[in-house]
Amino acid sequence: MAPAITNAEEFAEQFRAAGIPSACISSKQTPAEIARLIENFRAGHIRVLTNVDMVGEGFDLPACETLIIATRTASFPRYRQLCGRVLRPAPGKRRAIIIDHTGMVAQHGQPDEPVKWDLINPPKGLERVPTAPCAECGAIYKVRLTHCPECGAANALHERDQIGGYYFDIKRIDAELIAQARCERRKQQQLERLRSEIVWPDYRDGSDLVGRTIADLRRWFVARLQAGGVPIIDINAWLTSPAAADRQLWMTHFTAADLKSRSSSKPMLIYKKCIDNR
Repeated sequence: MAPAITNAEEFAEQFRAAGIPSACISSKQTPAEIARLIENFRAGHIRVLTNVDMVGEGFDLPACETLIIATRTASFPRYRQLCGRVLRPAPGKRRAIIIDHTGMVAQHGQPDEPVKWDLINPPKGLERVPTAPCAECGAIYKVRLTHCPECGAANALHERDQIGGYYFDIKRIDAELIAQARCERRKQQQLERLRSEIVWPDYRDGSDLVGRTIADLRRWFVARLQAGGVPIIDINAWLTSPAAADRQLWMTHFTAADLKSRSSSKPMLIYKKCIDNR
């Protein structure tokens, strides 16, 4: 039982990833699709069937043995209906297993506790508040309490993340870790870009003749380095160095006539000299 269709689909995917045949039924599917999946579940081809309010009252499959509650409800009758899906007897069935991920038992009690049902005035909960022994001191106290009133030990039934009646992220991570992961992902994306394409910084060479010539020389220089086999990531590293932005370097070692040269020897010589001087 999931709180939202997205969760139900994710739960089914997780079971399949673990090698357990599973499927999700939801209101987004046609009646024929739902009937086919339920029949496969009945036949044992599907081991786990995830859903949101699709197998409540009227769902007829008494052989079902296990219920996984991964949603919350404030309604006592609905809670009992959920549990009732696996509490019905069937040939060869000896017991039912209810896995309560949301602490519903602390709010509504054990699913087999006696209840006086009345269609006119349906029960809103148990007539008596369920109790449980403290795991630390053995004192009996109300199971709804979060801590033992005698010794202060935490009630294990409340020591879990509460799942609301809405979509939640089943991969909840600390906000700091999320930010760190995003930062690492951006770094990885930037690194991949630096390996695959030339990233040109804004050099502000100016729009005068000298500035335009330096910009053309720099592009020519990079093309010659690529032709000489220098890795793109190394060229990008050089482009961010002070040498690449130094107008004096271009005015001292190159002229506009170099733009017509296809040789890599001069650019490679200057490149290696700049690397050696770093």
